[in-house]
Amino acid sequence: MATAEQINKLVEARTQSLKQALEDQDIAAIVSWHAEESQFFDPLREVDGLPRDKLHDFYSVPFNNFNSSKILSSKSTASTPFFQAWEIVGESTALVDDPLNSGAKIGHKFLANLVSLIWWEWEGEGEWTGDLSEESIRKWKIVKQHDYCVPQRAKEA
Repeated sequence: MATAEQINKLVEARTQSLKQALEDQDIAAIVSWHAEESQFFDPLREVDGLPRDKLHDFYSVPFNNFNSSKILSSKSTASTPFFQAWEIVGESTALVDDPLNSGAKIGHKFLANLVSLIWWEWEGEGEWTGDLSEESIRKWKIVKQHDYCVPQRAKEA
C-alpha cells in the first residue's frame, strides 16, 4: 500500500508533466496521459464527454489562438492517487482578435483561472505499490477530466 508521501510525489510528478506539456503546447504529450476510454468535459465551452480521439482537435483551438503559454501558479490537491483537483493561473499571448471570446486583441496578454478535476486509473499490473519510477508513473491514466476556465482579463503586452 502506498504512503501519503508516495501519493503526494505521484501527484506532483503527474502535475509537473502535464504542466510542461501545457506550457509547451504539446498536444501529443497531453493526450498520452488519457486512457483510451477517457472522457473530457468543459461546460463553459459546451464540451460534454469528449472522447480521447477528439482531444487533439479540442486542444488545437486554444493553442492556435494563443502562444507563449505560461502557468503562473499551480496547486494540486489530492489525498488519493485516483482523484485530484488542480488549480491553475495561466497567461498566454493572443495570436488573433477575441480568441475564445476573451476580449483579447492580437498581442495582448490573456490571464485565466482554471480548475481541473481529474479522475485517474492505474493501468499497471495488480495494485500500485507506491513505485515512483517514470515507467510506473506513466501507467496512471486520466479516465475523466472536468475543466472550468474563467478569464481574468486581457491586457496589452
